[in-house]
Amino acid sequence: MPRFLAIAFHDELEDEETKHLDFIGRVDARGFAVGPFWSSGGFNEASPLNNGFLYGPLDSKGQVTGKDVVFVYPDMKTALYGEFRGNVLVEARATKVVGERCQNGLKRILVQEPRPDAPTYGPLSVGNAVRVSGNQPTLTDPYESRTVFIGDVDGVGEGLFAKRFIPNGRTFAYYGGLIFNVSEQAVYTDNMTKRDYERVHKNVITLTDDLWMNLPFEWWTLDKYRASLAHKVNHSFKKANCQFNTAFNPRFGVVRGVEATRDIQKGEQIFVEYGYPIEDLYPPWYVDLYLQEVGKLPPEAATTMASKRSKSDENEQVAVNQNVLLQRRKFQRQIQK
Repeated sequence: MPRFLAIAFHDELEDEETKHLDFIGRVDARGFAVGPFWSSGGFNEASPLNNGFLYGPLDSKGQVTGKDVVFVYPDMKTALYGEFRGNVLVEARATKVVGERCQNGLKRILVQEPRPDAPTYGPLSVGNAVRVSGNQPTLTDPYESRTVFIGDVDGVGEGLFAKRFIPNGRTFAYYGGLIFNVSEQAVYTDNMTKRDYERVHKNVITLTDDLWMNLPFEWWTLDKYRASLAHKVNHSFKKANCQFNTAFNPRFGVVRGVEATRDIQKGEQIFVEYGYPIEDLYPPWYVDLYLQEVGKLPPEAATTMASKRSKSDENEQVAVNQNVLLQRRKFQRQIQK
């Protein structure tokens, strides 16, 4: 029976040279899938390779389903091998691609059999919740483990560094966490203390206009959470060598990723520009670093800072006057006694 290539793109109306692959595989004359298909992790404007690929049989709904499915990470070498249902991870173990060939116009791969004692990866995201049972929050992503590491940074604490060469345009780390629909559930609330606000602000990041992600305070340390490491990337106005993008990871689904904006050498620290509005003058360290790396504040921010300083001076003077008045009353009471 004759077989044909079946190809679908995310952006059918775009030019041929700019199309982004959705899936590709072989079908028979009746249109039924034959053999493994390649399915991209999702649409990414920069490159389909940024999101990795699922490699395995399709079900009746056109989704990758089976117990011998491979997810290949963006380096096209690191992989997870195991069970997926409808493109969703059930359980898998880390492995690597050890062979590849072209067969009838379709790329075929061979992966190494995972070690029997290798840890089992499962989904960390269930809807908007994050699974905290078992060892999953502390089970490091195999691709991140090969690509980046956490190191100490003087005056800052921790930072993310390249463990190997990272080419320009490649996604190499993921930003997992709790997902909030801010149209239904507020991330910031009126009854928050200053400390609570600062803790939320530290690791919150937008996924879409309505969907925000946050890594809760109790998961900040590596002994509690290291399933993804992009939250450890530090900010710089001048030294940024990567940017946040939208990426797919089988354990989290669609989240934020970190993508190199130039070649990054082994041992180099990873920096991204956070993009906080400088006119907000928050957080304070952000303003200090702006003055250090960039220099003079833009007019709007400078005006806001001058106004805040004026109000601060006024508040300080009021506090001094109140203190003086209290001291006088205390002294007068002592004389009367």
